[in-house]
Amino acid sequence: MLLATCWPTWVLALSPCPPAPAIRAPVEGAEASVSALPDLQAEFVPRLRKLVRGDVPGVAVAVIESGRVSWAQAFGEADPQSDRAFDIDTPIPLGRWSELLLHQVAVALAQANQLALDEPLSDLPADLRWPDSPAPSLRQLLSHHSGFNGGRLHGLYADPSQPAPTVAPEQYAVRPPGWLESYSLVGLQQAMSRIDLSLQEQGSSLESAIAGRLQQILGKDCQRPSLGHGNHPQLAVGHREGDALPRMIARERLPLSLHGSLRGAIALLSPLTDADPGPIWTAMLAVQNADAALDFDRRVGLGLDLVDSQRPRVGRVALLFGAAPGYRAEARIALEHRLAVIVLANGSDEDSLGELPGDLLDAVLEARLGIPRRDREPELPAAVAYPAGLTPTNFADRYATPFGRLRVESRFDGGFDFELFGRGFRARRRADGWYGISYRLWGFIPLNFKIFEQTLLGNARRGEHELLLAHLYGRTLLLGSTPTGTTPSVEMDSWLGDYRLQNPDLLTRSLKIERLILLRENADLVLEYHLPAPFLQTLKPRVLLETADPRHLRVAGLGPLLGERLRLQQSGDQRSVEYAGYRFVRQ
Repeated sequence: MLLATCWPTWVLALSPCPPAPAIRAPVEGAEASVSALPDLQAEFVPRLRKLVRGDVPGVAVAVIESGRVSWAQAFGEADPQSDRAFDIDTPIPLGRWSELLLHQVAVALAQANQLALDEPLSDLPADLRWPDSPAPSLRQLLSHHSGFNGGRLHGLYADPSQPAPTVAPEQYAVRPPGWLESYSLVGLQQAMSRIDLSLQEQGSSLESAIAGRLQQILGKDCQRPSLGHGNHPQLAVGHREGDALPRMIARERLPLSLHGSLRGAIALLSPLTDADPGPIWTAMLAVQNADAALDFDRRVGLGLDLVDSQRPRVGRVALLFGAAPGYRAEARIALEHRLAVIVLANGSDEDSLGELPGDLLDAVLEARLGIPRRDREPELPAAVAYPAGLTPTNFADRYATPFGRLRVESRFDGGFDFELFGRGFRARRRADGWYGISYRLWGFIPLNFKIFEQTLLGNARRGEHELLLAHLYGRTLLLGSTPTGTTPSVEMDSWLGDYRLQNPDLLTRSLKIERLILLRENADLVLEYHLPAPFLQTLKPRVLLETADPRHLRVAGLGPLLGERLRLQQSGDQRSVEYAGYRFVRQ
């Protein structure tokens, strides 16, 4: 690894540099605001006040128009135990927003002809090379199209007072590069090492280059650092389902540990609403995955998702999403209209926060441009075409997905029932060959929920792969595939049993993951784990496994987050399974 996983707290030293966009009003107090949108404020302030009385203690929102702040306001508490207010200077962990600074440094070097983004990285370790495929490029590493495994999850978020784990993560290729987007910390680490080497040749370093970027963003007029890395003493306390989480920081400092307040987020993102955001942002907003055959309708920039709205006149929207445990950081930028909304919160409740950023952007588009708001329950299109290059086929008996095995049972009416998360669902065939789905209560009563009503399932072949597709809100996405690897032999049954987690961390404690079960079901070897869920009680995903080699099993299937390995270890009579740094011992 290029960077140590335990870093001391650091404070950004401000130096003279171009001033950043400033909020045009007093900012003292938990609810200081500036508003050129009084009707919007009248609509959303009651909603936000109600929100912070629930499972999300504090939230801050901003609207930016053409580089100027139209509304900035914070509500609630940063720490309910101490009654510390959540204001526009309250920092929260920003999660994957951290990558933006890395991308800015890489693009600046490339534009200065000091870094090649598109040349194959022929010097990669053998474990990171997919057989008979070209090596990935630096651009593919940065845009999460490397084809590498995700990396070590254990200790990714940890108590800042505890020493960092010293075990090196496994790294390996799980698919050819460039096929599809799938988050890989391994890919980012490889990219950072190359960027750092390029900077060292110029007498600099990646860390100092990112610090310089932060100074440029914040400007000389900022009285306190509103963006930074590491362990900020005034971080808002994170919450999940209303419960306070222990203090934690991301061990991978540069790609994950950025923290920021609403003031800092405004300074970071305001250039995206300027008439000319500059050459670096312009390059980052360019589509990076046009050649990714299995991304289908997904479009990504560097550090941002790019969505072409289905509604007339809205145009392309850039999305930023940070989800450090117990927090939410989301921004939506309507690029053609130079409008941005930002939502930061010290809670991760999807029911409370899920629709808020989209609703806020809709309200601004309506107020300024007369664009009608989204239909909350749009009708599914009568006909949906399959992506080019795919041949529709009949459904197979089972699929591997990131959510676990999807097992299919055909029905007399041409549809099928299927099981996922240990729950039953029903699929009914449509005239266009796609299938509408519903949830089956007690195994036989079909119930429709909003997300199910908007989702279609499809199956198609591409080469040797039989793919499971979802069509959701006008976009086709890859969910998984039929397994193509070797089913574990009966000799593997000696590993069946109940395994208990031996090295829990803050992440597994917050998700309440304590055990996994290896079991044989029909001919399949599956891994079952349990996730508490408010409505469905407990979800029980069953992950389909294949043989990788004598010492490893592999998560079956082709798709995002699939292909990861489980290491099998035996010492005397004790058997254990290790996944992403987590060690489970058989009872």
